[in-house]
Amino acid sequence: MPGNKGTVIYRISHGNKTRCITTSYLIHPAQWNYRRNMPLTDINMKSSDIPEITRNINRDIRLLERIIRTLSDRAVTFDADDITERFNRTTTENSLFNFMNATINRLIQNGRIRTSETYTAALRSFRKFREGRDIPLDELDTDTIEAYEAFLRANGLVPNSISFYMRILRALYNRAVETGITQQQKPFRHVYTGIDKTVKRALPISKIRQLRNLELSQSRATAPKLCVISNGCFES
Repeated sequence: MPGNKGTVIYRISHGNKTRCITTSYLIHPAQWNYRRNMPLTDINMKSSDIPEITRNINRDIRLLERIIRTLSDRAVTFDADDITERFNRTTTENSLFNFMNATINRLIQNGRIRTSETYTAALRSFRKFREGRDIPLDELDTDTIEAYEAFLRANGLVPNSISFYMRILRALYNRAVETGITQQQKPFRHVYTGIDKTVKRALPISKIRQLRNLELSQSRATAPKLCVISNGCFES
């Protein structure tokens, strides 16, 4: 029916094969620039989804170009199936939520239950911050992490609790960098990831003496005196 939202689909043609990649992006025909094959950027378009969809499409195109470039550099024969398969695998791995879930499952399989529980708590917290919306690891930047820190602070968390979540996310992010899923952008460089020392609360000597004298005076008034002689105990 005219006016209904349509799904954005990428068509890959190479090696005498054509394959389609169906995305989750929905857009009205009136919001699509058919000449550029991109969403319209007209500021009068009243849809908050358009900027995010445009960013996602541009990110996907960059990924497809990188995949094609990598396969071409290897000087091996490849076709649309190879491009599509690698794109689907990479986008799945590049998802922060998917990567965290995979890491948690691996920890459970290795018997590291306590660690998996802390990672699960961090995932639950970040998912709440994102209102359930996943994010590619490539888009995990300083602005996102600083916004998450502000979210935790607004929910009453103290610095050490905030740092707890930040350190877990940073460890996961660094693991993704080590495995080549994403490139290091140091998104945690502006947030606190240390551990504050617990402030010791001690009574001054004067207060301790007052308590001791109070205890002694109360004991004289309410309890019989005891006198220890040798191995015996006698009332005086």
